[in-house]
Amino acid sequence: MNTERPRPPSRRRRHPAARARLVAGVLSAAVFLGLGGGFAAHQAASTAAASGGSAATSSTSSSWSASSGSSSSQSPVTSSQGS
Repeated sequence: MNTERPRPPSRRRRHPAARARLVAGVLSAAVFLGLGGGFAAHQAASTAAASGGSAATSSTSSSWSASSGSSSSQSPVTSSQGS
């Protein structure tokens, strides 16, 4: 007489890299949210500081400007110069 019970189906083992993928995903999301929160806090602080100034200093200027003309002395590269 066979009294041995049949073995229950074994659970598949997780892939060795499954935990690493999970940790990387969670860490990536946390860094993304942390940086976003940091930038938002910095933006709110700089906006509050700028609005507290006088009317003479309320307009901000930037040293960088996007213009269609170029001030460099180099000529633009054309397709005939490449050959």
